[in-house]
Amino acid sequence: DDDLFANCVFLYTHVVISEKTKMGLCASLPEDKKAEFQRNKEISAQMKKQFQQEHMVTKLLLLGAGESGKSTVFKQMKQLYTAGGWSASELAAKKADVYNNVVDSMQTLIKETLEPTMDIEPLQYDADVMSKAEEIRRLGSSVVVDEALGAAIKAVWNHPSTQSTYGRRSDFQLNDNTEYYLNSIDRIAGQGYTPTLDDVLHVRIRTSGIVEAEFSINGNPFRMSELNLSSPSGIAILFLELSNVVHLDFSGIVPGRRRRTVCPDGRSEE
Repeated sequence: DDDLFANCVFLYTHVVISEKTKMGLCASLPEDKKAEFQRNKEISAQMKKQFQQEHMVTKLLLLGAGESGKSTVFKQMKQLYTAGGWSASELAAKKADVYNNVVDSMQTLIKETLEPTMDIEPLQYDADVMSKAEEIRRLGSSVVVDEALGAAIKAVWNHPSTQSTYGRRSDFQLNDNTEYYLNSIDRIAGQGYTPTLDDVLHVRIRTSGIVEAEFSINGNPFRMSELNLSSPSGIAILFLELSNVVHLDFSGIVPGRRRRTVCPDGRSEE
């Protein structure tokens, strides 16, 4: 058909002329424009490569209320799968947190012994232990637990009144690492103390903001983020790229800890 042949010739000619025109325009660009065009091309290629690499990463977000187990899971995953696990400097950096946990637990136990929040009779210490207990109660934050303070903490911890209070620890808020640290107080208060991996895994600190770690399992890249539900800053940005959300609540399986559920109407059930 003559008309069909003519249309095909027209389309072919149009395409060839268009491509030659584009090539001519590129060839006629000034040198600085050519360089800019090349840089843009390289940047675009780099962005495309980064996007493809990012798309391969599995992103995990750990959510949960305070003491729900987020930090413990986060630290264990870091130890198991990140290159080298915890370095010596990272372990040493947790020393202050260990000290704070020890002092905080001891102060809580002393207060609950002498001034119980429950409607029960307060317990007493003998004069020598009482002076040590008062010394511990006056301690502020960022305290270094040295041998002298360690001896005072050990004396109060081993006293029958403190042990009786610890036995009803489900009646008040107490760190679940209390027994672990206080039974190791001689080592923690010793000269040259450096936290072990177990010490670091037992540390309890409030998560503020967003903490991230990257690791690989069987060659598959992962990025894990930890976020406290009471600190939701940045959560909207995270949700844009998340692969999985892990909500943790281990409070119901911690010995001596009551699991408390807040109902939609505001009631609290155990």
